[in-house]
Amino acid sequence: MEERLIEFASILRRNGIRVSPSENMDAFRALELIGIEDPLLFRHTLRTTLVKRASDVKPFEELFDYFFLGIGQALDAIDRRIMEELGLSPERFQEMLEQIQRLLKEMEGDLSELTRALLNNDRGALERLLRDAIQQEMDQGAPDSFRLTPYTRMAARLQLDRVQSELERFKGMLQMLGENAT
Repeated sequence: MEERLIEFASILRRNGIRVSPSENMDAFRALELIGIEDPLLFRHTLRTTLVKRASDVKPFEELFDYFFLGIGQALDAIDRRIMEELGLSPERFQEMLEQIQRLLKEMEGDLSELTRALLNNDRGALERLLRDAIQQEMDQGAPDSFRLTPYTRMAARLQLDRVQSELERFKGMLQMLGENAT
């Protein structure tokens, strides 16, 4: 487990979160006392010992999910959160996804690969795209890294600005579809 924690601390550092060797030791000591059986307690222990700035909490949470839970489980959590926020049962959520599929077929050639994967709930493609972007970042980085964070560079690699405009356009189509249904 110590090797995984050292690797995780290294990932945090590469993503702009300051983690010192003494903070690694604090995490080791805390986990010796608390254990790793309770996933929520494990997460809180690492966040408490490794994160010192409030601005680092969100990146820590995202990196923790990807590193310890895997992208698939993180996506499951997102699905549950969406269903909860929209007040949908799993069956109604599935109906909504099927309706979205029909709209996507109409827009097929106009969407980026990432937008298609997001809207199709294609977890395999999402995971591949994210892993590819992470690998490119690790392999290439950027000479202007003092100005751009790894998140900014990965957002550019994934064309998130394009994805945002495509999702807004899709949202408008869904709203029109909802208005026509009533």
